[in-house]
Amino acid sequence: METRDFNALGTDVVRTTFGDITPRITKISDDERTCVTLRSNGYAGSYSITKFNPEVAERFTEAHKAVKDGEFIGESFRSIGVPFEREENCTFIYPTVSKLQELFGTNEVPCFVKEVKLKVGVDKEHYATTIELYSPPISFGKLEETCIDGASAVADILDNHFSSSHHYFIKKVQKRDLEKYLQIAHEFLKKPMHVGISDKELFVRETLNTGIDLINDSNTVLLVAQEHDDFIGYIATNIHPALHINGKEGMVRELYIKEEKRRKGLGSALIKSIERIALAQGAKRISLATDMGNPSQHSFYSSQGYFRRCDFITKKLR
Repeated sequence: METRDFNALGTDVVRTTFGDITPRITKISDDERTCVTLRSNGYAGSYSITKFNPEVAERFTEAHKAVKDGEFIGESFRSIGVPFEREENCTFIYPTVSKLQELFGTNEVPCFVKEVKLKVGVDKEHYATTIELYSPPISFGKLEETCIDGASAVADILDNHFSSSHHYFIKKVQKRDLEKYLQIAHEFLKKPMHVGISDKELFVRETLNTGIDLINDSNTVLLVAQEHDDFIGYIATNIHPALHINGKEGMVRELYIKEEKRRKGLGSALIKSIERIALAQGAKRISLATDMGNPSQHSFYSSQGYFRRCDFITKKLR
C-alpha cells in the first residue's frame, strides 16, 4: 500500500523538477481561478483550473484573499497555520494540446493530470476542487487505482477548456473495464499467431481469467486510451527484474491502435506513457517484439528511439 504525504503540495512536485517557480493567474472570478506556475525560463511547470466552494472560502478570508491575489493555494493556508490537505480523486494521462505545448515549451504528446479536492481547517472542509496539468517532464510512478471514472468527466472539461481535437485520455485498466478491454484486445490477438479465436464473444469468455490475472499481477501495467466511452487503443507491458541487464526491464507485450485512430500521435503517447511509468519503477530498458522488416513498424519504432537487437524464438508448450 502506497503511503501518501497529505502535506505534499502540487507546487512541491513542480519545484522538485524545475526549481524556482512563480504563480501567474490567467483568469479569476468569485468561484473559479486559472493559474500557471512559471519556471525561471518562462515556460510553465503546471497549469491548474480551480473551482472554489464559496461558503467555505468565506470562513477563511485571509488565506482565500491571498489565493485570489495570486498566491499558491496550499502555501497560502500553510503560511497562516491552517491545516491543508489534498485528496486525489483521479490521475490520468491527457494529450498535450497546442496551447499547453506552447505554455510548457514542449512538443511531447502526453502530460499527467490530477483532479484534487482541497480540504482546509481542523474539520477538513471542502474548500475547492482543482484540475492540475503537469508539464511532460514530471512523471508519476503509477496511475491512481481508485476513482478513475472521474477521468472521463475531467477530460471533457479539459477538452472544452482547450477546444481540443484530441478527445482522448489514457488510464490504467480496472476490473470493471475488463470485458471492454478484452474486446479491443481481440482486434489484435485474434490473429493465428496469437490466441487465434476469431469470434469476439468466445475470445472474451476464454480469456477472462487471464485478464483478471493480468490486472492482479503487480508486474503488469495495462494502459488504455479512451475516447468518450470507447477504448481506441491499449498497451500491455510487463515490468520485471532481469539478470541480463542487472535490474528491471519493461517488456511491451502488445500495442494496438484502432486503424481509424492511427497516425494521430496516440501510439507515441502510449509508448511514452509506459516509458515514464517503467522509469519511475526503476526499469533500465524497454524491449518489445515487432516486425522491423515492415516499413510502417520500422518507421514508427525508430522514431520512438527503438532499434533492432535480436529476434524472439518461441516454442508452444500446449
